[in-house]
Amino acid sequence: MDLNDFPKDMRKKSLLFRHFAKYLTEKHPDESLLPSLTPESQELNFVKKWLKTSEATLFRLSTGVVQANFIDKTIVFLSAEKNEVIYQDREETRTHYFI
Repeated sequence: MDLNDFPKDMRKKSLLFRHFAKYLTEKHPDESLLPSLTPESQELNFVKKWLKTSEATLFRLSTGVVQANFIDKTIVFLSAEKNEVIYQDREETRTHYFI
């Protein structure tokens, strides 16, 4: 899919998504972490802000979810909308906590 297939106002976001997808694919080649991205998508979720530290990479998604990927391969998802915290351990087992 070419960048010109996206609406003009979405091309920059699509390009950033592709760079991010490449980064994740290189860092996690055996994992399917990324949703498919098509112009027909009804609701396009994207990274609004991100921060990389020595301990984790944090993402603020367009859905309002905050995701923290830690260097020990654990992940935490925070959803204020659902009042939920999801913890994913190194073995990819997810535990849901409601707050």
